[in-house]
Amino acid sequence: MKFRTILTAYALYLYAYGLPSLIVPGPLLAGSYIALAPGPSTDLLTRYWGTVSIGLGLLVWRVRNIEQTDVKRSLAMAMVLIETMNVILTVVGIVSGLGGVALWGASAAVHLLFALGAGYFLIISEEKQ
Repeated sequence: MKFRTILTAYALYLYAYGLPSLIVPGPLLAGSYIALAPGPSTDLLTRYWGTVSIGLGLLVWRVRNIEQTDVKRSLAMAMVLIETMNVILTVVGIVSGLGGVALWGASAAVHLLFALGAGYFLIISEEKQ
């Protein structure tokens, strides 16, 4: 699989999560797998996360076609870090009882796939040098 494909999927995932988080945080939280009561504080934090997701999605979308290996490697390293931390936090959420295991597990699987995809690119690009 090409790294460009991983970046395209990652950008679309970030947009798909970020836009609803920014626009309709209350209904998103109320129907989510996180056991948080919607309210002004959680709405604000959800909107912050939506803004970060949209900004990161734009960055990933814009650089997905570049040819500079060092830039791609830096982005892959950041993806591995971000998505590995998301997997860890999701597991903490499952263990803490902050939501349903099935949906949290699906979230962890998505984050793990992106971490593995970026990690795979790092290993392959290292072998080519």
